[in-house]
Amino acid sequence: ECQEIYHPWCIEAGRRKLSGHPFHYDHMLQMLEISKATCIACKLIITNIGYTCSDCKVNFHIKCIQEASVSSKIKSHQHNFYNFWIDDSQFTRACGVCTRPCEASFYGCVGCSFYAHVEC
Repeated sequence: ECQEIYHPWCIEAGRRKLSGHPFHYDHMLQMLEISKATCIACKLIITNIGYTCSDCKVNFHIKCIQEASVSSKIKSHQHNFYNFWIDDSQFTRACGVCTRPCEASFYGCVGCSFYAHVEC
């Protein structure tokens, strides 16, 4: 299980909604107590507090959401690329290079909706 430790101030400050997050930009994510749910990003159990989408019924660890906020810049592209590691057919994207489904770890540009396998 994931070892989750939270500072009380961070929890109170974090009880907010996130919109437009690269992992789940279609709907709002809300930080809630969602123990015993599975994080869709890392597949580990959320033991206490995490982010949830009430529309899609998906959940994320706080750490997984924070780590996904880190992006990379590629010289030949105008937007930043994010490394996604979602392994769920509901959120699979087609690779913009080879057209096969992107599964597990892949890169994506949220601005253009362009996604590609790590190897592509």
